Amino acid sequence: MAKNNDIECFMYYMYNRWSMTESKHIFGDDLGLHIYNKWLEKQEYSHDVNISWYGDLDKTCRNKVLERAKELYSNNN
Repeated sequence: MAKNNDIECFMYYMYNRWSMTESKHIFGDDLGLHIYNKWLEKQEYSHDVNISWYGDLDKTCRNKVLERAKELYSNNN
């Protein structure tokens, strides 16, 4: 099986696993709640919620989300 690239990992992760629990797992309770609520806000007005939300994160937060996605979906297991 071919290894998923970073974009595939991210998309699989957001579709299959992203939740408030995941957000708090990655960022801790307070920041996790804030980041998850930002994602929910995008639901109201953005056509491509995940990409728009990801683009609004700072580099550190983007890297944390991507690392978690790769941890779960990179097919390295």
